[in-house]
Amino acid sequence: MQIEQLEIFVEVVQLGSFAAVAERRQLNATSVSRSVQMLEKTLGLPLLQRSTRKLALTEAGALYFAQLPAILQQLASARQRALDIKQQLQGTLRVTVPIGLADAQLVALIPEFRQQHPQLALELLITDECLDLEQQKIDLGIRIGRIEQNNWVAKPLKRLRFIACASPKFLQNHRIHQPQDLSRTPCLNFIPKKDAWRWCFVDAKQIRHEVGVQQTLLVTNERAAKQLCIAGEGVALLPDWLVTEALQTGDLQMILPDYQAGYLQADEQIWCIYPNRDYVPAKTRAFLNFITEKMGER
Repeated sequence: MQIEQLEIFVEVVQLGSFAAVAERRQLNATSVSRSVQMLEKTLGLPLLQRSTRKLALTEAGALYFAQLPAILQQLASARQRALDIKQQLQGTLRVTVPIGLADAQLVALIPEFRQQHPQLALELLITDECLDLEQQKIDLGIRIGRIEQNNWVAKPLKRLRFIACASPKFLQNHRIHQPQDLSRTPCLNFIPKKDAWRWCFVDAKQIRHEVGVQQTLLVTNERAAKQLCIAGEGVALLPDWLVTEALQTGDLQMILPDYQAGYLQADEQIWCIYPNRDYVPAKTRAFLNFITEKMGER
């Protein structure tokens, strides 16, 4: 039997269909099904019960599957340890990063990293979805906010700082002198963010000023909020890395500059995460060190 057959079988069980595995691996579903059939033939045991509605493990399949992920991880770790002996990093590095952070900072850094490690293939999964590192075979991720998965190692990269801002056109018609003015001022906010309407401002004396802002327009991501903010649709509370350029060009202006702004319930931290394993591959360590140097706290 081939290791790839074992990997495909594990993925079929985890994803629940041949089609899902075929899409991930850019194969056709017939090839995926045939791979599992060949594995069953080699073992002389049926591993899956197939029906028009769903796949289910047989008793033998369940026992077999229970051992495989750990074994495959050990094989992958052994292979990576061998590769790490070489001076030039090789193989494939899979990294996931949120869309806004990728656009604003990370993508611009990639050519330099590629120049340092030309033999290392890099796959960037740019998405705001919290992907499963193990199932997606992701080596390292960058995530914003609370990390709840116990099987991930999370290392702080930098604090997430927010800036309350609006367009010059908007500020011509709306005067904002103190945080409480925002309860009467049109504001942009996020549908997925819990308690996004509760903003917090800390003054020079470290006194907190909490305000429930007037939500007149809700969006699902920060990039859309930035564009609408520039268009004069309201005040937005956005990460500094997302609005730095717009502030420099004058497309946006910072409001209440004497206060530190943030969301009341926000976990204001950017993390680097990777699977909790006994061995961290050299390629992962190299990328972690690179982005920590380029993006970490100074």
